[in-house]
Amino acid sequence: MQVLTYLFLQGLCQYVITTVSLRMNTTSSTTTHAATTATPAVITRGNPNLPEVALTFDDGPSQYTPQVLAVLQRYNVPATFFLIGESISQYPGYLQQDLAAGNAVGNHTFTHPHLPTLSASAIYSELSQAQNAVYNVTGTRPTIFRPPYGEYNTDVVSAASQLGMTVINWSAAASDWENPPPAANVIASRILSAAENGAIFLLHEGGGDRSNTVAALPDIISGLQLRGFRLVTIPDMLAHRNETDTK
Repeated sequence: MQVLTYLFLQGLCQYVITTVSLRMNTTSSTTTHAATTATPAVITRGNPNLPEVALTFDDGPSQYTPQVLAVLQRYNVPATFFLIGESISQYPGYLQQDLAAGNAVGNHTFTHPHLPTLSASAIYSELSQAQNAVYNVTGTRPTIFRPPYGEYNTDVVSAASQLGMTVINWSAAASDWENPPPAANVIASRILSAAENGAIFLLHEGGGDRSNTVAALPDIISGLQLRGFRLVTIPDMLAHRNETDTK
């Protein structure tokens, strides 16, 4: 699905606040600037003082959603699913299953475009349509948003804010979108090698063959738990941003 290499924003403070100039993920470097004036936050990690991490899945719902949910339920851990609006109409029951199992859902636009190439009104429409797609199935609208490819500019962040959403990217990615898909052990190794307090991991449940991602999940979850990490949803991670570990 994704044909661009994902790049990770580096933490500038406990929660990343960046100047919201055009950010495009390419195979070259991406420039991030420390904010000099008040700007919206784009979150790439959680609280560095807490041993908790978040698994996030993009591009669903898909035919792999039930398999992902089955693994999560087997280990009794939650995740966060960033959903494409036009896919929800194909699998509305899977969205309901996501929430019923205690997971969180976020907005991932309606058609998965490169948002910074669109006009401000088109960007708003992409986000708004996806909000409505979730609402039509669940009666609620997401409060978190992930831009496709991690790309954003001021119009993207502004539209998300107007719709009541916080922009969420990631601190580490499995790059399971590669074609051919990486082996399950490679996917697991990429996640576990980046495990740290507050990590937000990017995986995919749609957009291609995700069977290796599903196969990697048991090793990912058990490996994180053996390292002492709690798995939480993004909304829970945001709610914990001012807490300190009491263990």
